[in-house]
Amino acid sequence: MIRAWHFSLYTAIVSCPYPEIKEPIRIEKDTSLKVSQVKGVCVDFPHHSLPNDFEASLKVFYADDPAVEESHDLNNKDCKALATPIIMLGPHGVTFDKDIDIHLPLPDCGEIMKQFNVDPSTSLTIYHSPTGENDPVAWETCPVQYKIAQDEQGNYTVSFPVRHFSWYKAVWDILASTVHGAKVGVSYFYPYIRFSMMCMAMMDETADTRSFGLEVRS
Repeated sequence: MIRAWHFSLYTAIVSCPYPEIKEPIRIEKDTSLKVSQVKGVCVDFPHHSLPNDFEASLKVFYADDPAVEESHDLNNKDCKALATPIIMLGPHGVTFDKDIDIHLPLPDCGEIMKQFNVDPSTSLTIYHSPTGENDPVAWETCPVQYKIAQDEQGNYTVSFPVRHFSWYKAVWDILASTVHGAKVGVSYFYPYIRFSMMCMAMMDETADTRSFGLEVRS
């Protein structure tokens, strides 16, 4: 129930915590860091990639880009479609003596290839943000060679080597508005963190509580 002194535009937002994992990484053996809630997200650490053991963190932001508002993102004619969930690896700025491999899922990859006649082996660009963990995200292209894999269930993943912890994502060489209109991709594959509803506001003319109810219509 909302108590208000005037009729206006109201919204209710349901927010859930982003999936995150923190685990110690041992230098004497190969280690993998996975997020159980998001299948396909994985970081492989080879042995002796750092001089000492450390605690690594991996957080998945789905399609919620901290650097761009969604409405602005879709209205940007030059904006390319997000291909993978956005992740943040920490401690931010840590560098490695060996390549570590990041694996990210490509939601609806098969459907996107079919609808837009694209090849994921040549139509993706990897981005990272070298900014600090508490600084505004600033995406830059990450010049790495990536690989595409497909499992027995037909799910696709992209993997690429890096030498530092940062923000990472991959995008399709397709306009975001086009993919969004086709209702495929990251935004439609994962559970929504935020969603909108159509509501009808009603007030009893005899009531003096100045409160009203919202009838939710899906």
